[in-house]
Order: sequence, then C-alpha cells, then structure tokens
Amino acid sequence: MNTGNKHLLDAWYLRLILFFVLLVGANLACNLPGKEASEDKGTDEIGAQTLVAQTLAARITDTPIPSKTPKPTPTQTEIPGGVITGRVYLMDKDEVVRTNVLLIQDKKEIDSTRTDENGNYTFIVEEAGKYSIRVSVMHLIDRCDNLRTLSGWPIVVRNYDGGGVTDTWASTSPITINIGDKITIDCELYCD
Repeated sequence: MNTGNKHLLDAWYLRLILFFVLLVGANLACNLPGKEASEDKGTDEIGAQTLVAQTLAARITDTPIPSKTPKPTPTQTEIPGGVITGRVYLMDKDEVVRTNVLLIQDKKEIDSTRTDENGNYTFIVEEAGKYSIRVSVMHLIDRCDNLRTLSGWPIVVRNYDGGGVTDTWASTSPITINIGDKITIDCELYCD
C-alpha cells in the first residue's frame, strides 16, 4: 500500500473512532445526574446526540457536516454564435481537397483551419457581422490546366514576395452572419 493511501486510511479510522467517542460523550452529557433518565429514548434525543457528535467531529477534523440540501441539477446552456461550415472539392476529378481555409472579417484574418479528410471545414463566429471565406488553392495550380470555380468564388492571386507568387486563394464575397445562423459555404473547384 502506498504512503498516500495509508495516510487516508489512518485518517478515516481516526475519524471513525473520534465519532464514536464523541457519540458516547454526547450520550453521557444528555444523561447527567439531575436529569431524568428515561429507558425509552425518543428519536429526537438520539438525533440530537448524533448531531452533537457530528458537529464536534467536524470541528476537530475540519470535515464539513453532511448537508441534507439537495444538489442543484446542472443545466445545459447554449453558447450563442453562428456556424459556418463548408466543403472544398474538385468536382471534375471527384476528390476532396485538403487545404487551409481562412475566416475573414473586415479584410482581416480572424481564424484559420485545415479541411479534414472529407474536405470539410467549420468556423464558429461569436458576433454577428459580414464574413468571407478564403481557400488556399496554390497547390492545385500545377495540377490543373484551368483552375476555376462555378460557385461564385473568384480565384485571386496575391502575396508577391519579389520572387513570384506566394499563394493563390479562392475567396467569397462577404456574407452577413447573425447569431444562431448555420450557413454552408462550399467551394466547388474545376481543373479542366
């Protein structure tokens, strides 16, 4: 037995012995000379003796007295917010695209994620506003003869570093999202 468990067991035995000593002491205190001793003790007297013993034991061992008050039932609260989900997919090749996706608000990146094995992404927005999505498609430029979208996602070449293009994005126009909205924005790409 490890030392921590032994100390817990020793403390438990000490509290048990102390409880019985105090219970006997409380019983004797209730039957002091000059008091009328009754052979048939009522449950009120026994309950009082037990309460006295528990109170004394709790004060000595710093253990709280057990409460008869029922514990409150936990309630589930819904966190307000909007949800944007979507999928990035090469339609003519019938394959998902694993890539980086950015959440943009007021022309600033406020969150980013990577699509999962099914090409899906999810963002949770905490306040109403206009948001847009940007999907990195740089890795598809070499694979596709004519990378394009039909779903209103213009492909934008940005971020020059002097030596050439550092990234290419498919981007949506800003979309208004309200708290509680659940919006799907899929990016359907074509390679032909």
